[in-house]
Amino acid sequence: MNLLAALFVYIAAWQVLILWKFPKAFVGWFPSFAPLAAILLGVGFARAFGLAGFGRGARHATTSLLVLLLAAPMFVVRHPLLVPASDPGPAPVQALVAAGAHFRRDMKPAAKVFLWGDSFPLYLAGILPYLRQIHSAWTFAVVEDRVAIQKSGFWGREEMERWLSTDADYVVLEPQTLEYYRARYPDLMAKFDSLLRQHFNLIDTIADYRWQVFELYARRN
Repeated sequence: MNLLAALFVYIAAWQVLILWKFPKAFVGWFPSFAPLAAILLGVGFARAFGLAGFGRGARHATTSLLVLLLAAPMFVVRHPLLVPASDPGPAPVQALVAAGAHFRRDMKPAAKVFLWGDSFPLYLAGILPYLRQIHSAWTFAVVEDRVAIQKSGFWGREEMERWLSTDADYVVLEPQTLEYYRARYPDLMAKFDSLLRQHFNLIDTIADYRWQVFELYARRN
């Protein structure tokens, strides 16, 4: 048990060191080693109840603590992408389907799509953006290391310029995602905005899924 406890602390410490800039991600990775915590708690409570001098008061207090630990997650822990409980009448699944249908009405089938944002509404619409962009909204490589970009499946400035200049039929942007890049990399985003203005027109704003609003651009004929 001491070895398991040390392993749990070791893994948790490295998670904090790796994800310290993204603390919410730590919660997402915790289930990967959470069984260690369950084992430690289970054995710990079992040993406590098995102590010879464990009185009735201590037993009741420990039982209450165990019930609290088991019940609390059902009321406290919620998925970070769920809509706020205070939101009246939310229907996120229906809204996502509506956003997908909206994309499908606006875009030609089998078109080439440049995406900088969440790919889920496009996936529901049956529209596939560039493969390097569909996995995540954060696959843009801010360091133009061509060997690393090609090996990792990321995309960089070279792909951005080629896709926007001559290849993509549509551009789908999630402005909320771009805020981070606009704040950190203004020169890069100035080039991006220049290419966007030069080759594309804004044709629609998809706000059916109000928690993620998208801008849709089409290439100028």
